Amino acid sequence: QALLEAGLIAAESGQTGRSMQILESLFDGSDWSRLPEQAEPAFEILLDIYQERGFTRKRADLLDDVMERGPLFLRGVALERLCLMHLDNDDLDSARAAFVKAQQALPDSPTLAYIEAMLLLHEGHEKEAKERANFWYRRLVRQGDLDEDQLEFLAALADNPGATLADQLLSAEEDMATPLVSLQALLAALPVAPKLSIEQDAETGRLHYTTTAREETLFAAWHEQFQVMVDEEVALGFRDDPWVNAIDWMSALCAHPEWLDAPQVVQDLTLALTSRFGSLPWMAP
Repeated sequence: QALLEAGLIAAESGQTGRSMQILESLFDGSDWSRLPEQAEPAFEILLDIYQERGFTRKRADLLDDVMERGPLFLRGVALERLCLMHLDNDDLDSARAAFVKAQQALPDSPTLAYIEAMLLLHEGHEKEAKERANFWYRRLVRQGDLDEDQLEFLAALADNPGATLADQLLSAEEDMATPLVSLQALLAALPVAPKLSIEQDAETGRLHYTTTAREETLFAAWHEQFQVMVDEEVALGFRDDPWVNAIDWMSALCAHPEWLDAPQVVQDLTLALTSRFGSLPWMAP
């Protein structure tokens, strides 16, 4: 209990290195039975620290250890995390398998409502996502163990799972939450795009798109802010990370929505959002 409290205090005060050392000793696996259920938030904090610091191997090893030998309440949390990791990688089969196991371990976990809705939306089952979110809301309300914030979230999830989860993802982006919300609002209010310059080849019958001088000017202005080139040799890839200066280019784009009249700008933006959020057609408001 003392280690648990010390690790949580260190994490809350921003001492991530010290918190990691303390929590690692707590979850060393020597005696899983001694862990109280209050260890659950500490387990999630340690996973978050590993992710923030890029310790992917440590995170994977901890999840494996908990899955093999950890107490039931931690195995359920580990399965929930695995499911979300698989969703981030667009591995829907593995995500579905992890969700089923998590449901068996923690059948009444409110987190499962969030995960199942996200999983179904990834799979393209929007109607079923709404039906299942309604099911979870009714079930968990009857149990009466949720606080007001959890109930409010579940009610919103049942009403509109796509918009609720999109808002959840945006708000989780910390420093980028505000420009992302502004970008979302901009995309929702865009007028119909201008017609492209497309001509048909008289001999082959093929269609050819030719950039106009205006489109080239718009793309040049955009690229001064975006600064990253598409990697033509890699599917859906860039030569560098577009999210290093994302606040700058998102803010500039919101100030100059006319840039989106250029197809190359739309391509850059689409690839950037896909690289960050995966294949989420429901991210529109």
